[in-house]
Amino acid sequence: MDIARAVDQRATAEPTDVDFGLIRWADGERPPVTRSIAHGNKGSGSVTFRLKHNASHQAGNSPAPPGLFRLGADSVTVPAHRMAAVSFTVPPEATDVHKPFSGDVSATTTTACQ
Repeated sequence: MDIARAVDQRATAEPTDVDFGLIRWADGERPPVTRSIAHGNKGSGSVTFRLKHNASHQAGNSPAPPGLFRLGADSVTVPAHRMAAVSFTVPPEATDVHKPFSGDVSATTTTACQ
C-alpha cells in the first residue's frame, strides 16, 4: 500500500461500497433500488471520470443479466474542490435469476487531478 499516495489522493469516491440489500423476487411489483456514488476532486482544475460497472453472480463466473445494474451516466465532470454524484440503480424486473450479485464501479480519466 502506498500510504503517501493515499493521503495525498486528489480523486475520491464515496461511499467505497454500495449495498442494495435483499431484494425479494416474489413480492410482486418492486420499485427500482437506487444508490448514489459521489466522486470528489480535491484538485485545482475540473476532471472528467469515465464510469463503468462490472457485475456478476456465482463468484464472478457468470455476468449479471443485461440492464440489472444501471449507472445514471457514462461519465461525470467534477469541478475543482467539489463532488458530483451519479446514481446506480437496480431494477428488479431486469432478471429472474435468484442469486446474489457482486461487482464494482470503476472511474478512470486520461488527465490527472492537479
